[in-house]
Amino acid sequence: MTQRDYWGCVRISVTERQDYKRCHRLWNSVSNNRNGYVKIGPPATALHLGSGVHAVLDAQAKWRFEYEKLWHGGSPIGLEWNEATMSAAADAWCDAEAITVSAAYEAAVGARMPDDTYGILDTSRVMIKALAAQYFNRWGWMNPIAPMEYLHKEATFRVPIPDTEGICYWCKGKGCDRCNGAGHGPGYLTGTFDGIALEETKELWVVDHKTYSQKPDLSLLQTDDQFLAYCWAAERLFEVRMAGGLYDGINKKLPTVPRTIYNGAALSKEWIDTTVAVYKAELEKHGFAESGYHDILERLRLRELGDQTPFHTRYKIRFPRGAFMRFGEYLPYEYRDMTRSDRPLEIAHPLNEPNFRWEGCWDCHIKDLCRAIQFDEDVDWILRSYARGSGHRTVINQELEPTTAQLEFATP
Repeated sequence: MTQRDYWGCVRISVTERQDYKRCHRLWNSVSNNRNGYVKIGPPATALHLGSGVHAVLDAQAKWRFEYEKLWHGGSPIGLEWNEATMSAAADAWCDAEAITVSAAYEAAVGARMPDDTYGILDTSRVMIKALAAQYFNRWGWMNPIAPMEYLHKEATFRVPIPDTEGICYWCKGKGCDRCNGAGHGPGYLTGTFDGIALEETKELWVVDHKTYSQKPDLSLLQTDDQFLAYCWAAERLFEVRMAGGLYDGINKKLPTVPRTIYNGAALSKEWIDTTVAVYKAELEKHGFAESGYHDILERLRLRELGDQTPFHTRYKIRFPRGAFMRFGEYLPYEYRDMTRSDRPLEIAHPLNEPNFRWEGCWDCHIKDLCRAIQFDEDVDWILRSYARGSGHRTVINQELEPTTAQLEFATP
């Protein structure tokens, strides 16, 4: 095969595409296909919290699949999924994560992780359990996505991108495991979706669990690139037609405890972010009769029944067929530009130019490095606070082989 102006056999993740489209300098700095820089220091607690909640929700989905064949009359025979098993799933993930984080910290810093960082992890453990229990109490412990039904639990995918055949980037045409010895191959889109669900209408949806601190905007979700990428990949992976995505949002907050008023003689009825259970617990704690609080309790009960509450946000995002078509048209062009053979790894090269957004780069995690590059300062000094990620130029954890098998529709 003759050399083209781009490389084949490179695996780009859905998240990496978003970094690339946002800012080439950010992407070139942090992508595992590029420089793979990772900030040295304690773990990012916000990401840790979200990953933990995801792990518990995935454990519930796996439990449902494992015991599905034992169902009789709507009730599982054997192990139940309840607060105890949920807590055990959270502990298993948190224990493993603490070991991983500690080892990574010691490898990067050269010293034992400080005790206060372990305290952060323990605080996250408590919060993970509380948010997961709050989620299942709201949506149900047996099937939290009802009336939909899971057809496939969380899966990491690797899907070939059309019109991206090129000489293998890793072996330069000599043959390796990445190209199955051929010396060439297509590029791949990789990622992880939280599940595939079937609705009563027989429509299929990609499930995406998200933890958030700011409530998402429905109008923005309707053009969400990540959601569309998951749906596009699922269609090709399973050879089925997807209707769209189920945004399953979990706010990273717990109910506010209502305050007492009139020198402790009554409980406030102000409209706050709380729940019926928390409000009733405070009534019992202070010895107040529920009869005087039926109005506020009913308002709270009705709010909790909605798809949008202070603690949870659930939207069904339907994508028109035109959106799938456009995504499939643009993706090969994006891949070929990301893997162009003349794009250097040099972080200050003009091809890896920055994008300074008008609203600022407040959420960028290489701000110090970017400023040093932009102002021609001592970049090497700043890079001393960065390390190469464990997945640098290897793209780890994206190994699920594509399949053409149809989904096996589960029937409880």
